[in-house]
Amino acid sequence: MTVACGIDGCRGGWVVVTARVRPWRVLTIDVVGRLDAALAGPAEFVAIDMPIGLARNGPRACDQIARSMLGPRRSSVFPAPVRAVLGAEDYPDARRRSRAASGVGLSKQTWNLVPKIIELDSLMTPALQDRVREAHPELVFARLGGAPMSAHKRTPAGRAERLGLIGGTTAAPGAISGTGPGLRATADDLVDALVLARVAADMATGHAFVVGDGERDDRGLTMEIWG
Repeated sequence: MTVACGIDGCRGGWVVVTARVRPWRVLTIDVVGRLDAALAGPAEFVAIDMPIGLARNGPRACDQIARSMLGPRRSSVFPAPVRAVLGAEDYPDARRRSRAASGVGLSKQTWNLVPKIIELDSLMTPALQDRVREAHPELVFARLGGAPMSAHKRTPAGRAERLGLIGGTTAAPGAISGTGPGLRATADDLVDALVLARVAADMATGHAFVVGDGERDDRGLTMEIWG
């Protein structure tokens, strides 16, 4: 049985969904505190909504392409920080580093993701990227639905729209809790992790697509996003 995995960040950790590829069906939903534990699972394809590969001095082409494809949902794609930001001591330092390297500052939303970007970056290698790939939930939903989603994901209509496209699960859309202190996954985190597992399965069957210009970062990681 071929297994796929979708991973989305949540408060204090990561939501991890494993699924059978053929026929597509969700197997497990977990919340874990450490990403290395999630990546150590049996999945042959893993999709994660976190930047893999960071530019030295400018925006990533994959972020720009993804935003252009998503229309009303374009704001869901946060521009990945430049690599220099990962060494920042605090938000003001991160903004200075970003401006010095790229000429633009750094949003607070992106800064809040930096600890998780660092956690993933410390584990990634070019060889591992054959198995673990960056994906974006809204790109996947746009592919499955034939167009960007009409409603925001935090609305009841938006959640229903997205769950209707995923298939293969009876998971409740309510919040779920992990086993460790401080772990908490919202309904949005769960829906995103579910569709990331779906795109990981679609990678295995050749039905997913990828955007980017093929450029590699200073660590040899390809800067691309799957959908």
